[in-house]
Amino acid sequence: MLDSGTDDRTRDDRSSVGQLDRASATGQPEPKIAAVIGIARLRDMTGASLRALRHYESAGLLSPLRTANGARLFTPAQARTAATIVLLRRLDVPVRKIGEILAPDRSPDARAQALKLALEVVSAKLTRRLEDLRDAIAQLEGPDADRKWSTPNSKDVGHG
Repeated sequence: MLDSGTDDRTRDDRSSVGQLDRASATGQPEPKIAAVIGIARLRDMTGASLRALRHYESAGLLSPLRTANGARLFTPAQARTAATIVLLRRLDVPVRKIGEILAPDRSPDARAQALKLALEVVSAKLTRRLEDLRDAIAQLEGPDADRKWSTPNSKDVGHG
């Protein structure tokens, strides 16, 4: 067992040694020991919560390797995918849509096109939201703003 002073990278590196044998046995390409990172390090790199990263895994967006004790290990390519997922989620792209964009059966060109389309949808939504905000500011700053938006005081409200 590792002592509590061991950092995540050391823990990940040690646990990845056992993963190499398991990856070979399952026919997966063997990851380089220094190239795999644990979920805590991936969290730090992407800014996503552990819960979110586990959710992306359960949704099929991430497929980490597993150590004998079940710890998740991510390759650099999976870390890049996780960063893309986090960026798209921050832009409110639904997880289902992200799955469609990143589908492994898509060609890189098809993925790029799907990503561009998703970002155009986000842009259109943000543009509409910005227009709504500008309209609200205009109403608040208009000539009748004091009358329209003031809070009624007790004189204005009828008390029976």
